[in-house]
Amino acid sequence: MNKSTLILTLLLGMMMLFTSSYFSLQKHKYKQGVEVVNEFYSAELEKSFYLP
Repeated sequence: MNKSTLILTLLLGMMMLFTSSYFSLQKHKYKQGVEVVNEFYSAELEKSFYLP
């Protein structure tokens, strides 16, 4: 195995790590956003139900 192959493999591994961590972060952000929206809508629904 020569040096260039090693460097290429390392780069590929780092890229894969970065993309996987990035996507998990995005998923977490998306989940958080959905939770916030759900909370907001449930609060609004409760308000509308309690109106006389």
